[in-house]
Amino acid sequence: MKIDISIIKELSKEAGEIAMGYFKNVAIDFKDSDKDLFSLVTEADKSIEKFLRERLIENYPDVGIVGEEFDDYKPESEYKWYLDPIDGTTNFSRHNEIWGISIGLAYKEKPILGVIYFPVFDQLYWAETGTGAFCNEVKLQVSNRAIKQSIYLCGAIYKSGKRVYPVDLIPHVGAIKAELAAVYGMIQIARGSAEIYSSKTAHAFDLCAGAIIAQEAGAKVCNFEGRPWHTSDSNIFMTVPSVSNEVWLLTEGFRKN
Repeated sequence: MKIDISIIKELSKEAGEIAMGYFKNVAIDFKDSDKDLFSLVTEADKSIEKFLRERLIENYPDVGIVGEEFDDYKPESEYKWYLDPIDGTTNFSRHNEIWGISIGLAYKEKPILGVIYFPVFDQLYWAETGTGAFCNEVKLQVSNRAIKQSIYLCGAIYKSGKRVYPVDLIPHVGAIKAELAAVYGMIQIARGSAEIYSSKTAHAFDLCAGAIIAQEAGAKVCNFEGRPWHTSDSNIFMTVPSVSNEVWLLTEGFRKN
């Protein structure tokens, strides 16, 4: 199937305009009765996903859609869009600028195209299989730093206290930081600003676009078992080649528990 990525890039920018209309003036709601922050949703999330769905179906009616806010469309399709209308909703709701619009495409669960747009910064990241990864029109390349100078971005730390980063890795890396949003963490790998990223709890609509962008920039992108990441995986591990072997050995216990 031929996908015109220029259409997807334009859609992400149009969605960004919608988001900016809500930013700093948005009503929030919660998906569960406990009103936990991780169930936070805004009118902007729903409005943007509705817009993206309508336009994607208009242009590619046979491609399925998996999104954060609504039921799946054509779940039997081998090609599927994975949509996160606002990744970083907590940031968005608190007027923090680090949030993005994520549109990924997978074929038989393998990511093949990704577009991530950060409206506040007007930064558009994109990639297709075999073409490389770009920010606007600048080609991206992962870093080649040694493990002692590496930055490890780990997934969000939940109230449950579940360990989200490997203790055995701490003495070996330069710093461990919590990611501010999944799309932001993955993009830091792709642009050479960090060397290791993992998440134990993210969804495919969070990860699909970022996975292909980081991969096309030169990162190793896999699940915790070491297989290339697919949309059916509930965890993800990204490393740059200069640290991959060491990190993989040092994180074995973390990945298996």
